[in-house]
Amino acid sequence: EIVMKFDGKKVGRVKYVPKSNNDFFKLNFKVQAKSGGVFPIDIDVKNQKDEQFLGNNSLRRFITVKSKKLKILIVSDEPHPDVRAIKTAFWGVDDIEILETSFSKKVSLELVNVVLLIGNSSTTNKSNWLNLIKKKKKGFIWFTGTQSAYNNEFFKFIRLDQSNDEIMMKSNPSFSLFKVQNEIKEAFENSTPISVPFGQWKFKGDVQSLMLQKIKNVQTDYSQIVFSDSDEINYSIYLGSGYWRIAMRSPDAFHKLLRKTVDFVSTKADNSQFRIKILSEFTDMEEVIIGAEFYNKLGELDNIGDITVSLIQNDSLILNSELQKTRKKYRYNFGRLLPGAYVIKAKYKNGNKEIIKKSSFIVNKISVEAENLYLNYEFLSGLSDNSGGEYFDWKNRGLVIKTLNSSKLFRNISYFELVYDLLLKYKWIFYILISLVTIEWILRKWQGVI
Repeated sequence: EIVMKFDGKKVGRVKYVPKSNNDFFKLNFKVQAKSGGVFPIDIDVKNQKDEQFLGNNSLRRFITVKSKKLKILIVSDEPHPDVRAIKTAFWGVDDIEILETSFSKKVSLELVNVVLLIGNSSTTNKSNWLNLIKKKKKGFIWFTGTQSAYNNEFFKFIRLDQSNDEIMMKSNPSFSLFKVQNEIKEAFENSTPISVPFGQWKFKGDVQSLMLQKIKNVQTDYSQIVFSDSDEINYSIYLGSGYWRIAMRSPDAFHKLLRKTVDFVSTKADNSQFRIKILSEFTDMEEVIIGAEFYNKLGELDNIGDITVSLIQNDSLILNSELQKTRKKYRYNFGRLLPGAYVIKAKYKNGNKEIIKKSSFIVNKISVEAENLYLNYEFLSGLSDNSGGEYFDWKNRGLVIKTLNSSKLFRNISYFELVYDLLLKYKWIFYILISLVTIEWILRKWQGVI
């Protein structure tokens, strides 16, 4: 029996009998959260009589519930498979509402969280949309397509000819803006080719590339999927056309990356003087590292002041410390933390000036037992045979102690060695002792002591 709990309350239960060791079972529970915040989800499998290993019978994860729907405005001039793939990825997602319009129309962005541009349009229409996005400070995603020119205030493109490159992708190991699961990387790396206009792409400001171009099996440092690393407007650029093929082959991975992209660009940029830099999610096997920045009135990085940070869990103070200064920024390593939801309270102080900022993050538990669904008997048995050991089932665990007690490897051995044994082993010691005794006897005889 599988039981699911949300925030400590039971929300679902289902009975399931596996048909084999390799059997896979997927279940869906719909949970209605009453408010936004961070909540735990617990999955428990009730133990059966013949079950031997219980380490993977329970699982806890922390999730972030947003307090309102995200409204995404899709802007496109013509039907395209990429448009269909993106709309399908968000189909049936309760916390996302899809709106549609074209480049030639004017739409208010007051209630829109993210603008998603697909394809290209005339220079005038494109400029109008980008100016409106910048004015309203809305995050945006742009699937550029392969048509027309792309010069704008965010990036420029120098087309070398009218052809398109068919490129593959390779994940960038230095990407650090958010975490990307291996299944997403593999899905995009093993996808069918993406069509990208042949030329040079130049991005303005600070950006990080999630995916790089691989042209004719040659790895390059050319960007393919880009995320802004500035604090003005959060945006992401997907170069080229043909992402629908990835959505067809790996729909789950495509949806997950698209959702991460939406969450990234929908977060309001932090333009304040004092800024905290930390990931929103960690595992209990990772070190939690926080960074901080302070900008003076000239907009320059400055670390003259001091920053103290408090780590809080369940309204209890876990740690209170001062951030270390690194050149013009600040940094602190909390090390590995126990699973749970944490709040950070950071205070910048320079003279009479004080600024307080808060942030939060989640630490999820990674269970080694939960990585595999069943016991690999062949591997463990072969390992014990090859190393000269023995394999025991859980039901025979009592034999382990008996076997260890009777093993020759763990016998107590004591060594006793007498002085005359040393003299027999090392004759030169014997001769030295005899010589010393003889010299002493001669000296005593000469002095009349004897």
